[in-house]
Amino acid sequence: MITHMEVKLMIDTCRSECFAKLLGVILPYALLCIASATAPPKQCIIKRCATPPKIDGELDDDAWRDATKVTGFKLLGSVKLASQQTEVLACYDERALYIAAICHEAKMSAVRANVKERDANVYEDDCFEVFLTPLRDASTYYHFIVSVANVQRDDIGMASHWDAKWQSAVKRYRDRWTVEIAIPFAELDIPVGVTEHWRINFARGERPHGELSCWSPCESGFHEPKHFGWAQFVGADFTLHVRHTLLRRLDELHPRVERLSALEEERIKHTRLRTMLSRVRRRIESAFASASRILNSPAVKMNHLADAERLLNLLRDDLRECDAIALKAQMISAGGESFRNAVFVICRESTMTKVRRDKPYRG
Repeated sequence: MITHMEVKLMIDTCRSECFAKLLGVILPYALLCIASATAPPKQCIIKRCATPPKIDGELDDDAWRDATKVTGFKLLGSVKLASQQTEVLACYDERALYIAAICHEAKMSAVRANVKERDANVYEDDCFEVFLTPLRDASTYYHFIVSVANVQRDDIGMASHWDAKWQSAVKRYRDRWTVEIAIPFAELDIPVGVTEHWRINFARGERPHGELSCWSPCESGFHEPKHFGWAQFVGADFTLHVRHTLLRRLDELHPRVERLSALEEERIKHTRLRTMLSRVRRRIESAFASASRILNSPAVKMNHLADAERLLNLLRDDLRECDAIALKAQMISAGGESFRNAVFVICRESTMTKVRRDKPYRG
């Protein structure tokens, strides 16, 4: 006959065993979540190259011998290393950022290369991805994808309205495929106050083993700017590219100013804004006009460009009201006096035009 104490001992033993089994299931998962959530963004140094690499998929250029090399790609949302590892090389010169990747693959015969059209769903094939931004908070970032078939896609964030001119080349081998990329700085909007420190991440979609992996660990998708790593462009001077960005923004405003010339009642405002356009352009150019070594330093040039940007922002603010005036004038011209008392508001179209499978849209 079983005593009361024996029954109690059996119950306690059963509870202990159940708790141990439960702990064995929960604890590894909890530790994995903690490690994933607290993993700091990775860092790398990108050095200047004397001669840019030839973008042909062959990694035999001198530039790659001294280039920064990073690896240790981890599976998305995990602390585990990907079984099919990726090695990334990076360097830069005054014109562009150069990136090469060695994508190791045990099943090269099974890689997926179905997408043939640029800017299509390239991420559904075997591909290599670069996330890049000069903004410290990574609020806006550039996204470049190259598939194993050398099909390109480029986005700003997750929006598809942007197309840049950049180079890529792919080479396939028995146990790997390699890719080379050249991203001209002139294709990017580089802000006033930019430093050597940019945000960057590298990612890979590997289909034969179903692995999504990245260099700086992400939790649920590659589009997680807070988890992007840091890259230091040693000794870089980006002032020339800041100048290019400001001039491009200025050129975009010019047609909007000229629309006012057709409005008799806005001639004075049109003249004032044209004068302001010229003033901003002179301010931008003056940053590079001095032959003095001191006045030609990056810090002094950046101060000149900051003044030009302030003027440019004032001009843009003035044009917001002018855009509505010009639109109303066009509507009156096309539809008659019935539009004269109408109220017009300028709206911006959403750039959320396509969605990544690894980052569902929750808008």
